[in-house]
Amino acid sequence: MILALWLLPVAAAHPLDDQAQMVSEVVIVSDSSIELVLDFHYVSVLASLSEFNNGLDGNGDGVITRAERDRRFEALVLEMAFSFAVAVNGGDVPLKPEFDRFELNNMDSAQPLDFDAGVYTHSLRIHYRLVFGWEGNLAPGEHKVEYYFSGQQSVVHTPAKQMIAFDARVSPRVPLENVAYDVALGAYPRLTFGWKLTAPPAAQTPVVVSAKPEDTALPSGLGESPAWLTMLAGVFVAVAGLAGAARNVARKRGRAAATSLLLIVAGGAIILGACVRLNLISL
Repeated sequence: MILALWLLPVAAAHPLDDQAQMVSEVVIVSDSSIELVLDFHYVSVLASLSEFNNGLDGNGDGVITRAERDRRFEALVLEMAFSFAVAVNGGDVPLKPEFDRFELNNMDSAQPLDFDAGVYTHSLRIHYRLVFGWEGNLAPGEHKVEYYFSGQQSVVHTPAKQMIAFDARVSPRVPLENVAYDVALGAYPRLTFGWKLTAPPAAQTPVVVSAKPEDTALPSGLGESPAWLTMLAGVFVAVAGLAGAARNVARKRGRAAATSLLLIVAGGAIILGACVRLNLISL
């Protein structure tokens, strides 16, 4: 049995071959960006061994370093460059690999791998996560998005479970419902869905608030005084008029009596105006 394993040819473990189980997600991140996330699980030990020998373990010493991992990430991107595509409104968009978000994990452990210390190939089954992004500038409305394969591959067996669309503009994110599955180029799996962009809020016409008309300037005098002071002044004027009238009547001065009467009338008018301002009476 051991001899038979050694005699087996080591297949090239291209991620889009049956060496790995693939699940992928097209995620609407915002009204201007989407991302494609690819997860490859090398379920069998033999599949992982094939991937190690295919380039992950660059020098064949049985230990994976950070530099070897990063070189393999770059090689995988080049190998898959023409294997799949994302199109918006009928035109392919340039997907940018986000290498800082790429991952190589061990399917048998939740602990992160320490590539600085070196990871032994016999201690893990490989899980790759590759992330690609695209930033656009689309007008409000609904846009057609297609995610499809453009070359020979055998990794997609059930598109509805392996090619999924999510809307992450809400939290938590939700699967899109307006999706359809068919084939592209007459043979390859394709996911299609609508990407709705809401119109920006209508520009609000600013409401111009007219400035409060300035009060008509009054000549310096009683008109600028508080109402209670105005009333007090009117009382003084009226009292002065009454006192003068009493003296004039006693001295029988007719013209002076007329002046006193004017003071009484003026004082009464001032008091009346003050009462109106104090809302004591209404006219």
